[in-house]
Amino acid sequence: MLGILLAGLPGCGQSPNNKETSSSESSAADEPESEIIYINGVLTESDEDSVTMEYGSEGNFTQTTFDISNADIQIGESRKQGGPLAANLKLEIGYYVKDGKYIAVSVYGDGSESMTPSWIYNHEQQTMEGKTNE
Repeated sequence: MLGILLAGLPGCGQSPNNKETSSSESSAADEPESEIIYINGVLTESDEDSVTMEYGSEGNFTQTTFDISNADIQIGESRKQGGPLAANLKLEIGYYVKDGKYIAVSVYGDGSESMTPSWIYNHEQQTMEGKTNE
C-alpha cells in the first residue's frame, strides 16, 4: 500500500525518461521530431500535395516523394501553396521524416531547369565510353 501512495506523489515512482505530458508539451508534438534536412535535386513528378525529386551523384541516385501540402513554396519570385510544379525544376527541399513519411517544410527553386542527375550521369558515362572506344 505504501508503494501505491508514493507512486501517486509528484516525482515519486517515475524514472527520468518516464515523465508525464502536460498540455503545453502536447502542442509541441505537432512539430517535427527531428531537425530539418535540406537536399538539392531535380523535380521528376508533382501533383497538388506531393513532389518527387531525384538527387544523388556518382551512380548513387535516389527518388523520394515529399508531402508539400503544408510547405512554404517559392519558385523564382512567386510564392504558392501546393502544387503541381513544373517537371525538371532544380529544387532545394527542407524536410523531416515522421511516421515514415517525408514532410516538406520548404520548397525553393530559382526557376531554372535541369535534367535529372541520373540522366546527366548516364550521358557522361556514354560520352566517356565513346571517347575510349575511338
